[in-house]
Amino acid sequence: MRSGIYIVFFTGGSGSGSTVLAMDNGRIAGADSAGAKVTGTYAEEAGQLKFSARYEFLQSSQLATSGAVVPPGFSFDINFEVPEATFLTATVRINTPQGPANAKFQYITELP
Repeated sequence: MRSGIYIVFFTGGSGSGSTVLAMDNGRIAGADSAGAKVTGTYAEEAGQLKFSARYEFLQSSQLATSGAVVPPGFSFDINFEVPEATFLTATVRINTPQGPANAKFQYITELP
């Protein structure tokens, strides 16, 4: 997987949104359209990309997965894997503690 800036479009049971991520050398940092900061890691192993990320909300927001309204400071972790060969072409099912989401990753540009 190449380092760069990615956008993730996702749909949950109660809505949709997007997250912009900078991914470089196994590290993830970004922001979500609902006001969450995203930090985490990724690794490439045997043709799989393994992701681990934390969403921490900086403001009160409604979750696209469950529709719940969460307060500032609310956070949750996600972990998922996707085949590297289909990372940018397949829709990825991500099970979060707040409910499932379908996500589509798109490469935007290289890092400065």
